[in-house]
Amino acid sequence: GDTDAVVRTCVRALEGLAEARDVACVLVAHDVRGPASDAVLAERIAAGLGERWADRLHRVPAAATAGEIKHLAAGLDLAISGRMHFAIACLGGGVPVLALPYQGKFAGLYDLLGLDRARHMHPASLDGPEALARAAAALLDARGESAAILARELPRIRALALENFA
Repeated sequence: GDTDAVVRTCVRALEGLAEARDVACVLVAHDVRGPASDAVLAERIAAGLGERWADRLHRVPAAATAGEIKHLAAGLDLAISGRMHFAIACLGGGVPVLALPYQGKFAGLYDLLGLDRARHMHPASLDGPEALARAAAALLDARGESAAILARELPRIRALALENFA
């Protein structure tokens, strides 16, 4: 079904990205419920990558706290995510996120931050793994530009958030 296609796309995209770059992968499971949860998909992606990724594939334990995940997120060079909360954790740490949107929420977030939707959002299901790998590589190459935009915009966003407590 759809989960098989997601797993295949992720595995092939990561393999394609690794052909051109020395990359490591951190799998973070946000949702651990059900047969198509992030945790299940992460394990299937790890299995698809196999032993050749053993030294560069890392899994965040399901018991990790939000604070631990946020700290980890800030240390990444790039995130590829379909999960809004993880994307926010990364962006808040100045890390660009290649969003795989399944809902319209990402567009508003990226507009608020002044990030180019065409560069930061990718419909992986439409373009296939090669296009996803190219988009990730391009965003990785432009991460300095994205980080500069985030450094400029995040103080404004944080000030807006604080207004909720006024």
